[in-house]
Amino acid sequence: EANAVMPEQKTKVTYADFFLGYEEALAFFRDTDLSRHATSVVLHTPPAGCFAALLARLFGSPELATDEMKRDREAAMCIGKTAFGQGSVAAGSASESAGNTDAGWMHLRMLQTFYAQLTGDKNKAAPRIGGHWERVGFQGQDPATDLRDLGMFSVLQMVYIVNKHLAQVKTVFKYASEDPSFPTSQGKGYPFSLLCIAASKLCLTSVRNGALIPSINRDGDFFRVVNKFTAGVLIEFHRRWVTNGCSVTGGDFQNAIEYVSARATSSPDAMLKAAEGRVLQPPRETGMDEGQGFAEF
Repeated sequence: EANAVMPEQKTKVTYADFFLGYEEALAFFRDTDLSRHATSVVLHTPPAGCFAALLARLFGSPELATDEMKRDREAAMCIGKTAFGQGSVAAGSASESAGNTDAGWMHLRMLQTFYAQLTGDKNKAAPRIGGHWERVGFQGQDPATDLRDLGMFSVLQMVYIVNKHLAQVKTVFKYASEDPSFPTSQGKGYPFSLLCIAASKLCLTSVRNGALIPSINRDGDFFRVVNKFTAGVLIEFHRRWVTNGCSVTGGDFQNAIEYVSARATSSPDAMLKAAEGRVLQPPRETGMDEGQGFAEF
């Protein structure tokens, strides 16, 4: 079945007319003319950490093994430079043939998919502007404001996680949203969409500094690895946040981001493993052991 979530999740995904599958969203960006950003993207930065820097000096920085993966890397960086509503579809592309030529409309459908899958409000497409976006963790009524730093790459990642890791991500989202089904989350919520943007930014950083390159080369598929990495960062952040009793009011959000960033840089494979099917399930009743419970899907 197209766009099904991971088999172990056993989560039924239903689609409204406005829904976009991840493959369709990625295909749209592949069909979009991204050349205007090609000269301004940064593909490489110095390795993070003393040991990685030493290895780079001795043996050179790691590089992607195939031209296809290099093209995908450049595309990802260019998508990160693409603002909401920006871009034109190449003539003769599959997206043009399907009538998907309006970037603003397609970008909005991506956000609507993200919103609907997280909230369960699948019968009506979310309006472009409104307070409902704060429900999924944007900072205001216009999500484009929060997307300025990382462009549409973070939105592509959002579409991926709700298509491929929905059961896992909904657990994280419910805790972040202080859902009543998780009483221990009260007062411990955080802006989920901002976490997704931060995780996506860390993903591109880990590509630039070479941390993710060996994993991508082993797998052979650039987007498959970066997508799993982003999902793993979300799940690892959630584990750190819950087990340490973190809160935004306690000033813990940035500290937790920095912790996960350091762990992801030193052990990117740990993030990839985190995406493979286990997520910390917070206790649903007060008084339960906070250390118990990994949900298996």
